Amino acid sequence: MHDPYTTLVQLSTGHIVLSRSLSLEELLAGAREGYAPYIGELRARFGDELESAIESLVGDAAAEVVDDLFMALPRVLQGYEETGRFRAWLFGAVYNRARTLARAERRRIDGSPIPIGHEISSPATVESEIDEQVILDRALAVLSPSESQAWLLSYEGLTPAAIAAQLGIEANAAAVRVHRARKRLADELSRLFDD
Repeated sequence: MHDPYTTLVQLSTGHIVLSRSLSLEELLAGAREGYAPYIGELRARFGDELESAIESLVGDAAAEVVDDLFMALPRVLQGYEETGRFRAWLFGAVYNRARTLARAERRRIDGSPIPIGHEISSPATVESEIDEQVILDRALAVLSPSESQAWLLSYEGLTPAAIAAQLGIEANAAAVRVHRARKRLADELSRLFDD
């Protein structure tokens, strides 16, 4: 459980302050420098929500995926542009990590359990699935990051309202992003399969 009375040294003044009194911008500045207390405070503020968001993808490994993200935060933050949408960016980053883990779970060949609902494929089926995955990955590359996030959440079965809540945008904007993504994907897949 997070102690709301944790103290940190404020970078700008050098004074000891309550962690909850620091702004998000101040916490991000400390996290970029790799200061563990700042990263810990960000984990405390956003961690539970992130775990809940990816639990359906990775199950009990949700906390581990979130912890891994926060441990890599100084490096990962280099890809974050100060747009005032840190929460949405953070959800996208943890979702991508969870999706990668979920894919790895499906591809186990070392004899460890395959998640329920997935069957072991024959070599011919695997080759076909790999070809299809390569084409899908190439098609997904034409989407903007915001379209990709919205489409992936839609693909997971979320409604525009749920997508909007996760990305921190309006429901109409989420619906537009999903629609644009579907259109661009359909056009690109059609082109790739014609080649």
